[in-house]
Amino acid sequence: MMGWLIKGKAALKEGLALATDIDVSVLPYDLSVIELIKTERSTGRTVILATASHFSLAERVAEHLQLFDQVLASDGQTNLSSHRKRDLLVKHYGEQGFDYAGNSRDDIAVWGSARHAFVVNPDRGVEGRARAQGFLIFCGALVVFVVWKVTGLFSTELRDRFISTLLACVSLPLIPAANQVYPDMLGGLLSALGLYWFYTAQQRRSWCTDLLLASTIAFLPWLQIKLAATCVILVLGVSARIYRETGEYKRVLGILVIAGISCVLLASYNYYAFGKISGPYIGNALEISKTSFMVFLGLIFDQNQGFLFQNPVNLIGVLTLGEMFRRHRQFTLVWGLVFCSLIVPNAMHPAWYGGASFSGRFGWSAQVVFYIPVVYGLLRLSATKKRLFGVVVALSLLVQGYLFYKYAIDGADYYNRGQAAWVTQYSAFYVPVRSWLPMLYNSDWAYGYLLNYAWFAIVSLVLLLGLTTEKRAGNVIKGALGVALVIVFCAGFNKMPHPSSVVYLANDLPSFAGAISGTDRVANPTVDKAGLLVYGPYRPLGQGKFRLSVRYSSLAPENKQADLIEVSDAMSGVQLQKAELAGTHGSTRDLDFQFEVINPAPNKIEFRIHWKGESAMTVQSISLREI
Repeated sequence: MMGWLIKGKAALKEGLALATDIDVSVLPYDLSVIELIKTERSTGRTVILATASHFSLAERVAEHLQLFDQVLASDGQTNLSSHRKRDLLVKHYGEQGFDYAGNSRDDIAVWGSARHAFVVNPDRGVEGRARAQGFLIFCGALVVFVVWKVTGLFSTELRDRFISTLLACVSLPLIPAANQVYPDMLGGLLSALGLYWFYTAQQRRSWCTDLLLASTIAFLPWLQIKLAATCVILVLGVSARIYRETGEYKRVLGILVIAGISCVLLASYNYYAFGKISGPYIGNALEISKTSFMVFLGLIFDQNQGFLFQNPVNLIGVLTLGEMFRRHRQFTLVWGLVFCSLIVPNAMHPAWYGGASFSGRFGWSAQVVFYIPVVYGLLRLSATKKRLFGVVVALSLLVQGYLFYKYAIDGADYYNRGQAAWVTQYSAFYVPVRSWLPMLYNSDWAYGYLLNYAWFAIVSLVLLLGLTTEKRAGNVIKGALGVALVIVFCAGFNKMPHPSSVVYLANDLPSFAGAISGTDRVANPTVDKAGLLVYGPYRPLGQGKFRLSVRYSSLAPENKQADLIEVSDAMSGVQLQKAELAGTHGSTRDLDFQFEVINPAPNKIEFRIHWKGESAMTVQSISLREI
């Protein structure tokens, strides 16, 4: 046994499995899980037994229950648990392309890539994850509370404060982001709290309250080291204002000491754990490039990622930044530094837009801070132009109602599309007007897309309009803004760039049969069992018609149907199209056929080549193009 253990968990499991004989018929099966499996199978879904147990035991369980279409399990080389299981399932079914039932801490990694998670008899680690999500939902509620407190700095009208807080916060991205286990929303909450502390620094507080506030702000770099700049700005800003307003140097000294101790402890921990004071971040964690600048702009006004389109009422904040600066100059300067310290490092991070997470995640912390000028502008509007304020309220509620329907009921795909997404398939929420909106997700062509420049001009002109106080200059800006809007209107009628074909080489797609030969997938009936020769790639597609082309060869006669290819939605199990792969007598042939995606809801389109195991077959590639 020690020999197995020395070789690792996979070898230990194999040794124990082969050395013991377990009667699988007497194992304690969970009847609720059995019923869940039967229910899913009755709808035509494929059910996989994916387990960290050894393959021999898993096969016997599957044979006894007769409920599984396939078994994925550990062997002598691979312990199929945690991230290894996740990676294998993602390879087979795509990110968010499968549902997963589990109970252990190792299953947390798999749930992160699953569409739906089923928790069965969870152990403490899983409950901890649930508590973490509950804590972050509570943090989302605290964001609303802090914004409510901020509105009290600018108005005493409770009704207007309530409406302004509602329009700013009860919307994208806060609602869907609240239960996501990421530090971004919590970082935004602490930053907004620090700005509230700065604004009210002249107020007399107990030493205990100052200690709590200083400790809270000093915690920012513990969340992520890139929040260290935000922490420094807030600590120095609050300290300077307290000293200037009250002259209480002891109070200032206490704040600086707390921040300094926290900084030393964090640097010591990082050096001990990672060998450098910056922690786990590698040398190229921040990048200055055309892509990072594109992402910076995209976090502001891309139609998926930008907070201005996730909640259009944020434009009120852009417009009133100038007035907020004129009335609260010191506060607005510190606010601007904090906002930039939150959004710029995230824009420079090469996991562009937060990788495989919700759209706009890297802008969440900056968005929380941006709530401040938004509620300021709404309160100014309510005080000076009641009727216009009512129109803004009505329009904002309509837009957020529509967006809520899209992501909560209609099931719009809120996840990042990635740089390989087609222009026509990119929009998450604004499909009917997508051709009039900016798209900043691929720097190879984003700088040549006219609408991106037009919307950059619109946002910049709105900001300048709020900054200017001269009537003549204001009229010039309004004229330029009108021109930019006309350009957007006209450009939207232009035909969108037609996407090029996406080619999937056979060796890049998963398979249950055959072997890889170069970039091809080859199956030989003398050595291989029949099965899925190629399947995947689980690509999300919007509504439309598509052309699929399969390049293959088969030793079967040309007048004989050799095998079959089908196109289906892996999320719903609906088959969209199927076609026969006729024999080619060894020559290479392209089979072209069309299919249509009617349901615009989230999907993961899969191509499956069913090899019967009768004649040798080679698949070279599958290409996809929108018609």
